[in-house]
Amino acid sequence: WKGERIHLHHMLVHDTPAAGMRVDNSDYVVIEDSEVYRTTWWANSAESAVVIGQSKHVDEKKGIKMILRNNKVYSNMNRIPYYNKKYAWDYSPIGSFVCGDYDSCKVENNKGCDGECQCPWQCRYGKISQDYVIDGQGVYVTRNSATYLHGQ
Repeated sequence: WKGERIHLHHMLVHDTPAAGMRVDNSDYVVIEDSEVYRTTWWANSAESAVVIGQSKHVDEKKGIKMILRNNKVYSNMNRIPYYNKKYAWDYSPIGSFVCGDYDSCKVENNKGCDGECQCPWQCRYGKISQDYVIDGQGVYVTRNSATYLHGQ
């Protein structure tokens, strides 16, 4: 879905399995004076409590068009590691590791670890061998540089 001139305000959002408030593919968004807590607990997609993602400009005006202000965000946590079945065993979106250089990664990232993982944690991100949580919890503005060319 997508939209423009979205104003979310005075919301009380809590106890959701994934994001508490999320706006994707949009422009001119204001999220303000809201409270978001106990969200994101049961999703494997690296959710955050408040998310603005993949924004798309609807005009060529410059200036501030995406606003997050005066929100209270707390007690949000991911309890399930992020997983992306499309990630190749040697791909890592984190850091500068060349995961193909580690023999252990090919086995661990396809079948899981037998005991303690030998593949670097950055190379296990989003794969079956990931046994840690590093994503989510708070406010996340993501994947906007390629699609949001006009505005801030």
